[in-house]
Amino acid sequence: VPVLCKSSSIEVSIPKDLVGGLDLSLINNSCKGVSNGTHVNIHFSLKSCGTVVDVINDKIIATNLVTGLPKQTPGSNGDIIVRTSKLLIPVTCEFPRRYTISEGYVPNLKNSPLEIMSRNQGIFPFTLEIFKDKDFDEPYRGALPTLKLRDSLYFGIEPLVHVSGLETLVESCFATPTSKIDEILKYYLIQDGCVSDDSVKQYTSKDHLAKHFQVPVFKFVGKDNKEVFLHCRILVCGALDESSRCAQGCRRRVRRSAATQEEDEEESGHVANHILTGGPIRIDFDD
Repeated sequence: VPVLCKSSSIEVSIPKDLVGGLDLSLINNSCKGVSNGTHVNIHFSLKSCGTVVDVINDKIIATNLVTGLPKQTPGSNGDIIVRTSKLLIPVTCEFPRRYTISEGYVPNLKNSPLEIMSRNQGIFPFTLEIFKDKDFDEPYRGALPTLKLRDSLYFGIEPLVHVSGLETLVESCFATPTSKIDEILKYYLIQDGCVSDDSVKQYTSKDHLAKHFQVPVFKFVGKDNKEVFLHCRILVCGALDESSRCAQGCRRRVRRSAATQEEDEEESGHVANHILTGGPIRIDFDD
């Protein structure tokens, strides 16, 4: 049975000849299927219709159950017989837990969401926003602002879908003078879940998936380096899992070779990086 998994909605499309004479519903039986003549379609979200969201190994897994029971009266579309007494169709959508997002000092003007795919089974979007102040309510929009050295830079990770029972860990955030994530010149603000620069301040957020930070504006050494990009790697965990990597928080480790680290990341379910890049701005500074 085809299932379309999105962060904002899940769609199940069941052939009509498989469910003739049955009423289809989800765990919450107020969520029912709608026939288009050839298929019965059911739409629901991660937060509705009794959907259960769990974190298992390297995946966020959303599950529900389509149940088909015989209709009490003949349907208007000609259903007058029943070929089965009950139909059960488990529905599962999988989303990745780990990925990287990037941003310049100023967000992409179109504010395009980052879409992460896991074996083509689902997408779970976040954005890296630059905010105007420590309230973290108003991201920059429109004209690109100019930031001065010693100004405060407010940035944060924002989910485009708010799901209870999950939380995030910012595993690392680093800055580069170009949009290239593999830039040799980089400066870490957060590493291994630990603040690397003492000037970085983290704010609390009502949403377990959102993370907010403040750091003084800086630039890279060199007269030609007038732009700064941020890149953050995020991990999603179950909020109630006390043994999860998110619950461990800061966990410093001995630096290893890039090859060894990549192997460890693959073993732990690392999902290929998908990058959202925006900005940058020119830093206003005295020569």
